[in-house]
Amino acid sequence: MKKLNYFFLFVFIGVLISGCSEFETNQDLLNPENDPELKKAKVPIPAKCWTTTVPDFSQGTVLCTPEEFEVVVLAGGNMSGIEAHGGKLDTEKSTWKVTGCDFDYENSLIIENIEGKHTVMNGDYFLYTGTLSASVTDGAITGTVNIYEGTGKFESGTAEVSITGILDFDTGIATMKGEGFWDFND
Repeated sequence: MKKLNYFFLFVFIGVLISGCSEFETNQDLLNPENDPELKKAKVPIPAKCWTTTVPDFSQGTVLCTPEEFEVVVLAGGNMSGIEAHGGKLDTEKSTWKVTGCDFDYENSLIIENIEGKHTVMNGDYFLYTGTLSASVTDGAITGTVNIYEGTGKFESGTAEVSITGILDFDTGIATMKGEGFWDFND
């Protein structure tokens, strides 16, 4: 019986050794530094986010046009949330600002032009501009954000991100998600 156990032990060790060397060989083939074609391959990188605004009431409000409707929106604040490519946002260093807004009376929409900076916890950041619409009937948000500049893992990256979410008019807090893809110009 001992001979049989030793036999299986030697077979197991042999399989393990040959499997490890096969694994190392395959890893060499998958290493982009060893394969110029693989190095050139472009894999889509999701530009997804899940964010919540943190209003800063000290920034005041922005009056939307036409002014006779007297529709105002918060001027800006910070953002909390997660970026799929970068991780958790540093809320103190992630900002949004309304640069202008319009009130579309016929469609019951507030249309905001925004700009901002999202900074992740390691300090990498990107800048963005965008246009978001919020329905005054139910607070539904839709729009597009364009990322145009960044540092660290966002360096040389651009993205167009479709935004959906909901705005609570009582608190001024918007909860949103965004989906798109990064384009890195290497």
